[in-house]
Amino acid sequence: MKFLLHDIAPDTRLKPAVQHSLALQLLHQLTGKGEPFLHNEYGKPYWQEGPYFNYSHCSTGIIVAVSDRPIGVDIESYRHYDEALMKRVMNEEECRQILQDPEPPKRFIYFWTRKEAYLKYRGVGITEDLRDCLRSADNVVLETKICPRYCYSICVPI
Repeated sequence: MKFLLHDIAPDTRLKPAVQHSLALQLLHQLTGKGEPFLHNEYGKPYWQEGPYFNYSHCSTGIIVAVSDRPIGVDIESYRHYDEALMKRVMNEEECRQILQDPEPPKRFIYFWTRKEAYLKYRGVGITEDLRDCLRSADNVVLETKICPRYCYSICVPI
């Protein structure tokens, strides 16, 4: 597995389309390949001949990963969250950890990126109850990194 991270400068405001374009450039840098992609029924892009890849972008960073096995990644900037959202997408233990953390927004994003990377690894997107989606994540490795301006997670099979 190989991945590239790209920080977006704090004073830079890139539109999502530009972030997406940068992600594709990083993907090309890793693989020498680019679009066109095929897409599964949930919209996950793939190449018929491989390799597996996944990418994600936010206002503060971009991550692109390539592997010879299925992979999912997510990156999110830290931002305010509200408790109603937390209760809809986090289980009781995650809510407890978020509320007890000295920096609740970072802990919320930590859990969020793990859930999204796992669902992207599976190729299903956000199509099920997020509160319990990681309970079935037994055969994967989820690596999560909390950085100063964003958090990212990478999910690969064991």
